[in-house]
Amino acid sequence: MIEWFQSFLPYLQQLGVAGYWLLALVTFGESFVLTGMFVPGTVLLIIMGGLVPAGYYDFGGLALFAVCGSIFGDSLSYELGRLGRLHVDRYKFLSDYLHHGRAYFNAHGGKSVFMGRFIGPIRPIIPFIAGVSDMNRLPFYIYNFLSAIGWSICYLFLGVVFGYAWKRALAWSSVVVGVVVIIAILVYAFLWLQKRKKSSSS
Repeated sequence: MIEWFQSFLPYLQQLGVAGYWLLALVTFGESFVLTGMFVPGTVLLIIMGGLVPAGYYDFGGLALFAVCGSIFGDSLSYELGRLGRLHVDRYKFLSDYLHHGRAYFNAHGGKSVFMGRFIGPIRPIIPFIAGVSDMNRLPFYIYNFLSAIGWSICYLFLGVVFGYAWKRALAWSSVVVGVVVIIAILVYAFLWLQKRKKSSSS
């Protein structure tokens, strides 16, 4: 895994403007019901956030593209759910489930859309269920917008923190190496002088 990451990282560093579009595409894919289980959008958010301290990307630009991608992914999932809900209701074994789903979203719809964004396994499914459950568009899109902002900024910021920590660790590691080298030289010089004194006194 580490070797794969090290081989992949240089490509992200060299993408430039295309990196922003890649992030938008991946966050869209993770938020879309048909692809969300297979696309590592959260991982890419953290990685690209980690490249901000090194100057490869701008935090605001990454946040904008990530928010747009995740909003579009959830919105498409929601609209697909609304389009398909009449067809799904034809199946008796699903009608009871959808009835409970509608009751749940009538009571907790906004919180479900918002919090579901931060729960990996159900992130791409919640908007689709909201559409199937006929959740009103206005509250859905409000919570969709707010959750996309919170999710994107949260994981990008986490990556930035890791990036600064890594950068600081590299800076301190060079200082530590330098100090160790100087101490080693001083100890060697001290031992060499002690040896010279013993040899001259004898």
